[in-house]
Amino acid sequence: MKETRSVTYVLLLFSVILGFWGCQGAGKDGIKVQGTTQWTDSGIDVKKGQIIRVLARGDVHVNKKIRSGPNGLGDVTLKPITKLVLRGYNVTSEARHGALIGKIGKKGTPFLVGEKGEIKAQVPGSLFLGVNDRDVKNNSGHYVAKVSIR
Repeated sequence: MKETRSVTYVLLLFSVILGFWGCQGAGKDGIKVQGTTQWTDSGIDVKKGQIIRVLARGDVHVNKKIRSGPNGLGDVTLKPITKLVLRGYNVTSEARHGALIGKIGKKGTPFLVGEKGEIKAQVPGSLFLGVNDRDVKNNSGHYVAKVSIR
């Protein structure tokens, strides 16, 4: 009986360690990426070659009338002139306006994360998450991102 308990405790401890190793970030609910903050430090350091997986949800209003999800604004809902204006505020042209984006290191090159992102780290450093919008002061809302590293 004593040996069975020991094995059970070891297996439980092993499961907890694997859970923390596979999924990093700010708590069980994920990393809160405020729409009003250009970049949020995820608290996760990655090594070159690691795979970063992100599942994101939430809404950011990129102004008082226009709401975006983690994949950015859908083009069908916007007038052509609005699309042109908003593109001028993008941090990266690789993602739609308002999309969840990331970078590795404070001076890293921004990349699309979106709702379900899988990115191979090209450089080592801290993972930052943000909104594809250079003018965040008129934004509201947030995304929540669950990040795992392999």
